[in-house]
Amino acid sequence: MQSYWIDSDHPVFDSAGYQKDVILFNVLDRAIRPTAFLLLSDGEQFIIARNRADLAAWVWTKDGISDKTLEQVLFLLRVHFAGRKVHVTAKAAVTQRIQAFFEGLGYQAVRSIGLVAYRLDKLLPVKPIGYPRLARMEDVDTLCAYQCQFHLDCFAQELTNDPREGFVAAIEKQLFWVLEVDGAIASMVRAMVNERNNALVVNQVYTHAPYRGRGCAKFLVATVVAPALQQGLHAVLYADSKNP
Repeated sequence: MQSYWIDSDHPVFDSAGYQKDVILFNVLDRAIRPTAFLLLSDGEQFIIARNRADLAAWVWTKDGISDKTLEQVLFLLRVHFAGRKVHVTAKAAVTQRIQAFFEGLGYQAVRSIGLVAYRLDKLLPVKPIGYPRLARMEDVDTLCAYQCQFHLDCFAQELTNDPREGFVAAIEKQLFWVLEVDGAIASMVRAMVNERNNALVVNQVYTHAPYRGRGCAKFLVATVVAPALQQGLHAVLYADSKNP
């Protein structure tokens, strides 16, 4: 029986097909791949990766994947989830095939979320608003509250873990920025350089409800991204398609 287990430095990650999609699958490449407890591939047309049991298994598929190979992907997902709740992130057409496959086994779809990824190489003029700055330790309570609301707004469920430790570590590494408007934090954003992809990865973009529609997040992201673009990096913006 063929073995599909691969290491995180397998050549498939350098293949033309995967590199074409590396921005779209930035989370897989940057966060999941180095710490994956599940990493499967045929070496060419697909990768299945997962690093936390409470988060989705990410499924990369090469454009034009054959039906026979996709059937193998479905088989591997069935073995992995084995009667448990199925949580998968994949390209839209493949996600539909996965959903139909599991519904045929008696599963029921509970929720779907559209994800989008953007590559940004230049900035257009943005209207200034408020005061952008690096987050400070005294901001942790506010950022935790915003993260909980962000999770509820985007995923329609409450955050089950306390984000405080993560925020403290990120603030120490100067990864979080906030925008103050009238003395209050209106927006937040996380930005981290990914040297392997020569990119500034921007995520966890959130604007508190009373400040939405005023360009707060747009100005904050532009402020954070501008120095990276000047240094020759590109920016990757990765978010829920309905990101508030």
